[in-house]
Amino acid sequence: MPRLILAAVAAFAVAAAVPADARIVLVEVESSGPFAEGQDFGAGPYLRVTGRARGELDPADPHNAGILDLDRAPRNARGLVEYSTEFTLLRPADPARASGRMLHEVTNRGRKLLFSYLYDAAGVPQAVLNDLREARAVGSALPLAQGHVLLWNGWDPAAPRAGNNLLLEAPVLQGVTGTVRDESSSARA
Repeated sequence: MPRLILAAVAAFAVAAAVPADARIVLVEVESSGPFAEGQDFGAGPYLRVTGRARGELDPADPHNAGILDLDRAPRNARGLVEYSTEFTLLRPADPARASGRMLHEVTNRGRKLLFSYLYDAAGVPQAVLNDLREARAVGSALPLAQGHVLLWNGWDPAAPRAGNNLLLEAPVLQGVTGTVRDESSSARA
């Protein structure tokens, strides 16, 4: 479990580091249990881990200059701006069967769409599809058959709180109004 948490922290840090410099300071696991009733997708059964990652941004760091009004956000005792994001992680129940690779999807308005975008649902029992509340279908489950770890996290503080959507909690700036634009980018490490 500690390696799993470190992998999740590393993924969050990579996702948040371009172009802004953010750091995850705490990962809170809220639940962990069998995924899809323990079905073996090829790399054995998977576990679903859900929780929250808490992070901080330094408003004085030049990497964060592109975050509009960050200098007006409330700060903690260290002078940093706090935020948190919900996450869901799927990993092989037996860590020895993991591939050593992680597939990270930044959610669309909090929704996990990876399976429904990448794979068709051929050959997956309906009972398993019904169990997957966080995706329309697990499809051919290629990443699960290969033993990849899958990670989703919220990045949109305005995402609707519906179903299993993942949210980002960001500070509210009093008296700041206007158009909001969210942007996410990724880079290959």
